[in-house]
Amino acid sequence: MRPSIRLALLWALALPILAVLAVGAWFAYRVAVEVANDAYDQSLQNSALAIANRVRIVRGRAELALPVEAEQMLRTDEFDRVFFRVRDARGRLVAGDAGLPIPERSDAPDTFSFYHGEYEGRRIRGVRLTVGAGNSRIHVTVAETTRKRETAVRRLLLALVLPSALVVLAAAALIWFGISRGLVPLRRLERELERRGGGDLSPVDEAGVPEEVRLLVRALNGLLGRLRDAAAEQRAFLENAAHQLRTPLANLRMQLELLAREPGARAEVQPLQDSVARTIRLANQLLALARAESGRPLAPDFRPVNLGTVIDELVDEWVRAADRRSLDLGFDRGEAWMAGDPFMLRELVANLIDNAIAYTQPGGRVTVRCGARDGTVFVEVEDDGPGIPAAERDRVLQRFHRVPGSPGAGSGLGLAIANDIVRAHAGSLVIAEPPGHSGALVRAEFRETAARPAVAAAVRAAA
Repeated sequence: MRPSIRLALLWALALPILAVLAVGAWFAYRVAVEVANDAYDQSLQNSALAIANRVRIVRGRAELALPVEAEQMLRTDEFDRVFFRVRDARGRLVAGDAGLPIPERSDAPDTFSFYHGEYEGRRIRGVRLTVGAGNSRIHVTVAETTRKRETAVRRLLLALVLPSALVVLAAAALIWFGISRGLVPLRRLERELERRGGGDLSPVDEAGVPEEVRLLVRALNGLLGRLRDAAAEQRAFLENAAHQLRTPLANLRMQLELLAREPGARAEVQPLQDSVARTIRLANQLLALARAESGRPLAPDFRPVNLGTVIDELVDEWVRAADRRSLDLGFDRGEAWMAGDPFMLRELVANLIDNAIAYTQPGGRVTVRCGARDGTVFVEVEDDGPGIPAAERDRVLQRFHRVPGSPGAGSGLGLAIANDIVRAHAGSLVIAEPPGHSGALVRAEFRETAARPAVAAAVRAAA
């Protein structure tokens, strides 16, 4: 079970209150018992005195002059049964219930001895009174069951404890409300961190942070700063490495193209050309990844870009790639002006086409479209390949993730980089099934209003 500040505070405050309530309830119970006993013990005393006054010594023997009607009145009670017994100095039964228990301790003359016991399977409360002296001593015992006493104790206990319990409940509600209010800044901090994307390493604002967690936030900001520096160094290395690789790889590709023109050399050179092409593609992807993750604001670099022109620049390169795989690559382009980074948008389209060509079987079809509709600019690539299962469509946007069983030796970066570029342009990337056939349809949509006003005006003017 995870530790909770709320529960820790509640227990810290609730345990003392509960302990005080328990002690108060115990004292209230003791008071209720004493009050009930005091009230009903007086009745037992009166009954014992009344019986003792009816005892007479006749010819040396004790006799109880108690009419039947008087005895019936003595034994009559609305809630309990009443018992009595009279014995003489020798212990002989004069009248009453012979089996009635007596107190364990001895009685002093003219004093009342109260006790608790059991008689006929019931709890009783009794009193014993000793009067006289010598052979004329008389022992009178009167007892009754405890039903009305227990009822009185319960009522008194309820009257004493219920107000305290209500006060405790009200205090608990106030404590819960106070703790919840006190934890609101932490909840606000939690929501702020949850809303952040994976690449947002900016420091947390300490303005609304409680003093008790400010040191924690400062430590978190220190960690974010170190991560930000490490990510910047990684991106710089990635960008520099990609730039350094592009020139020698381009030279190598040119040398291989010259070598392939030699008679009989194409078959041997073709595998090398394919490997170099994949390496150049990976270098371009790494460069695009570094720029998409740079953390630098992209809007200042935005300029009017026509996605149709971007596609035109890529036609020759990808038609040759499609021919090598015997694919039918078609283009349906329209005017699609938007504000963006030309290099990154070119890399977006290239990644979408490369991904479709890589996973479409020979003889298949790939179609590239772009256009504008209702203020939305879009570019999409449709193929009739194996498609992307619905359960994998979110995961393929993660870096280095490939659908299990996919052919080829891709790096799992194409769609991830495309998604980063689209998000950097405040757009959305959607993966679906093409209408009417199997395969995959990957569509990137942008809003013209995503650019700054000045850039948007330039886009409209260029259009």
